[in-house]
Amino acid sequence: MSDPESRKYILGWLTFPPGNRDRFMALVPAYVAACRAEPGCLFFEMNPSVSDPDVITLAECFTSEAAHQAHLTREAFQEFWPKLAALAISGRFENVFAGRVADDAVQFQPG
Repeated sequence: MSDPESRKYILGWLTFPPGNRDRFMALVPAYVAACRAEPGCLFFEMNPSVSDPDVITLAECFTSEAAHQAHLTREAFQEFWPKLAALAISGRFENVFAGRVADDAVQFQPG
């Protein structure tokens, strides 16, 4: 089991133009399954927001920062990110570590 002090948690909110959230959700099951199978991934969830019809919430946990960085280089992420960027408006993320939180954000240009 990984040391809880070294884990990286990511909480996120992806915002979509009206009508794009459901198109995006069709892509999610295969991607989530691939992420959950990665070494170092403790959990990975993407679900529609209960309070905003244009938002997807996500929660991820990796055994370490290195495991998360490896996730970002894997084929599943590299193929998924452009699909996300084509459908979303923005993403806001909080990277949670033992004792601190680091904000992160991205603006997309949906095509």
